[in-house]
Amino acid sequence: WQTSRSGKLKKAPAALGNKAYPSAEAAPGTYVHER
Repeated sequence: WQTSRSGKLKKAPAALGNKAYPSAEAAPGTYVHER
């Protein structure tokens, strides 16, 4: 039933973020390494 309700597949974006919401930093981020 999920296939009949889902839309067409599309390719993932080449880069994360956009002009309105830029990506902050590369994963996993500095918050993972800081304690």
